[in-house]
Amino acid sequence: GTEYDLSVLFCGASSIRKYNAELRQKDRVTDVISLPMTESLTPGHLPPPPAEDPELLHLGSIVLCPRFIAQSYPPLP
Repeated sequence: GTEYDLSVLFCGASSIRKYNAELRQKDRVTDVISLPMTESLTPGHLPPPPAEDPELLHLGSIVLCPRFIAQSYPPLP
């Protein structure tokens, strides 16, 4: 069967600000940036694997800034 891969990157405020400026043209710190590998994603459905490597499908990447998240969102009770 097909295996699915998703990259998760944890970084500091300066790094995510740089990614946000380069990738989204927003020069500010943010909590998360999601980078899907395909534009044709449908919620709740996985895309078909690529013909060149039907055994592995890279879904994309998620970039998180834990410090910004901790400062921006209060802990749940």
